[in-house]
Amino acid sequence: MDFADAKASQLTYASVKNKDGSYVAPSVTAASEAASNAQLKPDLTFSAIWAPGATSYPITAQSWVLLYQKQSSSNTTKMLKAYVGYLVGDGQKLLAPLGYATLPSNIDQQAKAQVSKIGT
Repeated sequence: MDFADAKASQLTYASVKNKDGSYVAPSVTAASEAASNAQLKPDLTFSAIWAPGATSYPITAQSWVLLYQKQSSSNTTKMLKAYVGYLVGDGQKLLAPLGYATLPSNIDQQAKAQVSKIGT
């Protein structure tokens, strides 16, 4: 069960010892902190599991949007840019209230730059 479901169900959850030896409770802030400390690959994928940082939550999972940079039509390009742009833009505002972590600023900026590269 993920944090959002545990929180919504009002379940009890425990702090977990992280890589730096701190016990960290699950939260959207701790998950974002783990992502900000994770090793980011050139394609912007990463694993925040066991990421360093005193306030990093050690057990997280990421979701990805993977797509081809070159699209078959200008309409497809336009629609993908709008959709993915929303996910890394205004869509981020919806995550924390639902119990999901937002992208940390270092990844968010790079994700927005990747969206601009989508073309035909």
